[in-house]
Amino acid sequence: MRPFNGFCGCVRGRRVLRAYHAANHTKLLPGHAVIDASISKSITARASLFAACENLLNHQYLADVGNGDHLGAPREVFLGVR
Repeated sequence: MRPFNGFCGCVRGRRVLRAYHAANHTKLLPGHAVIDASISKSITARASLFAACENLLNHQYLADVGNGDHLGAPREVFLGVR
């Protein structure tokens, strides 16, 4: 990705197809899709500010059924300097 006026951004989609959880193929996890996004801005030649959001649309999905049903991570926002 080429920066534009010091800014750089990215949108990423993740798709997981339905799959069996247990080795004996008795528990089926439904598929899901999640969208992530990030943006950064150069502030010096060696540092930049960034903001990232995982699960941008706050989609609820089943991530594990091993010891009960476990939902995937909700929307998460990260800010920082790197």
